[in-house]
Amino acid sequence: MTDKKIEDLLGTIVETNEGIESNLMTLVREQEKTNIHQALHNGKLLAALERIANALEGKAPKVEIDWDKVGKEAKPEVKAKPEVKAKPTFTHADLKTACLAKSREDVSNKPKLKALLAEYGAAKAVDIPEDKLAEVIGKIEKGKF
Repeated sequence: MTDKKIEDLLGTIVETNEGIESNLMTLVREQEKTNIHQALHNGKLLAALERIANALEGKAPKVEIDWDKVGKEAKPEVKAKPEVKAKPTFTHADLKTACLAKSREDVSNKPKLKALLAEYGAAKAVDIPEDKLAEVIGKIEKGKF
């Protein structure tokens, strides 16, 4: 085989590899978008379920009626209790997803992310204590790492 043919074959292989890599990156981005959409949907579903549970437990706002005003165009007064928002719960998989997204966004983020994990005594995402996951993911999402 001549040098020219080898060079042409190598060029074709490199172009094919770049095409495959581009397609894989597109698939990864689409999967990340799907994961984010599912997380948002699950969060809304969770909030709705919490409101239903609170209502069933009697934690829903109580309606007080002034019976002396009934029939005199009085409207019942609603005294709503302040809604307590539950802290979002995160998993190590969520942390991995956040780290991958930031490192793919900019390769220079990778050492910064490793340094952030090290601040919590971790070498890998799974080494972060579960009670610190929300804090670490928050820092990553805000770019404060």
